[in-house]
Amino acid sequence: FLELADAKLHLRPACAELLAIYQQERDWDKAIGAARRLAAVSGQSQGRLIGQFYCERAELAAAAGDQQAVREFIRRALGFAPNCARASLIEARMHLALGRVKAAIRAYKRVEAQNSAYLGEIIAYLRALVGRHGGISALLTLTGLIAERDGAEAAIRFIAAQLKGRPSVKGVHRLIEYTLATASGETREHLSAIRELTAELSANRAVYQCAHCGFSGKALHWQCPGCKRWETSKPICGVAGE
Repeated sequence: FLELADAKLHLRPACAELLAIYQQERDWDKAIGAARRLAAVSGQSQGRLIGQFYCERAELAAAAGDQQAVREFIRRALGFAPNCARASLIEARMHLALGRVKAAIRAYKRVEAQNSAYLGEIIAYLRALVGRHGGISALLTLTGLIAERDGAEAAIRFIAAQLKGRPSVKGVHRLIEYTLATASGETREHLSAIRELTAELSANRAVYQCAHCGFSGKALHWQCPGCKRWETSKPICGVAGE
C-alpha cells in the first residue's frame, strides 16, 4: 500500500487501507499522516478522526506524566475537531490532577456544548468531587448539568439537599433561580426580592484572600499585591465564598 501511495496508483483506497492498518497497530503519528493524506485525495474531512488520534496521544502523554505534551495534543485535537468532547474530558482530568478545579470545570462546561451525551461522565465525577472537597463552583456546575439532563425539579432537589450541609449564598441564589421558574403570584415576588439580595451579597464580596497578609479581592493574583508573596492567594471558603 505504501508503494501504491508513493506511485500515486489507486491512491484513495491505498490511503484508506494504510489508515486502517495504522489504527490497528496503534501507531498514531502514522495514522494522523494517513488521515490527512486521505482527506487531501478524497476531499472529505477526517478532522473528527484525527481529533481522536491526538486524544490517544494525549492519553499516552498523561500516563507518562508529560503535562506539556498533554496540553499540546489537546490543542491539536480541538483544532481538527472543535466538538471533540473527549479532548475536553482529558483536559479536565489533567487540571484536576494538578489541583486546578476551576480550569477543570471550564473544560467540563465545554462538553455540554460539544456533545451532551457525555454529561453523565461529568456528573459522576463532579458528584464525587463535591462529596470529597465541597466548593460552590463545582456544586453549581454539577447542579446545572443535572438540570440539563434530568430537569429543573431534579436540580432543585439536589442543590437543596446539598445546602443543608453546606450553606452558601451563591447556592441559595441558584436555588431561587430554579424555583422562580415555577413560582407565581406573591411567592414569586418574595423570591425575586430575595434573589436580588443574594445577587448583591455575592457581587460585593471578595473571592480571594492572601493567607499571609489578608489582602482580598475579586481577581486571583498569583503574586499578592499586598505582601508580594507568590501563591498565597486562595479562594475564600464559607457561606459567602467557596
